[in-house]
Amino acid sequence: NIRGVTKGFVIAIPVLFLATTSYISGMLLQKKGGKACKWSSLIGMVLVAVSLVAPAFTTGLFLLMAAVSLQGIGSGLTLPAINLLITGAADQQERGLITALYGTVRFFGAAFGPPIFGLLVAGSKVPLFLISGIAAALAGVLAFTCIAAPKIPGEGGQQGKQQSKNKQQSRTKEPVRKHRPTPVR
Repeated sequence: NIRGVTKGFVIAIPVLFLATTSYISGMLLQKKGGKACKWSSLIGMVLVAVSLVAPAFTTGLFLLMAAVSLQGIGSGLTLPAINLLITGAADQQERGLITALYGTVRFFGAAFGPPIFGLLVAGSKVPLFLISGIAAALAGVLAFTCIAAPKIPGEGGQQGKQQSKNKQQSRTKEPVRKHRPTPVR
């Protein structure tokens, strides 16, 4: 029985969790590297899986909001990690095309997911949410086991700092070439 602007505020709660978690995890993952992305995506998908099972067993608003907020946190952990893994795995020349394709697939899911779930939930919601939760958990485990953690663009780390320091030292040790003036005719 929530109507009007109040409904918009209620719907905005999980989006706030998603945006906040995504911002924080994105900052941390850029510093940590590829292995942290794998763990973040696994933990995020497990949280999404748990949150998808809850609506199968309850209709209480507060429990549903807690589940959807948990789903926002899980998505906030997963999306930046997957973005960094994808951009890290693609060559610089191909990175724009790969991220465009990835964005297209995500937006197709965002466009077609709600109407499909709306049609399917009209039947029996328990199998729908259980199967969705199991699929999310399997996707997280599959991603964790199959994705190799690449070096992330701009990734720090001790090795990167040492290489940068070595390059800087080698530049300063190069012999200085004396400029000889060109003879004037």
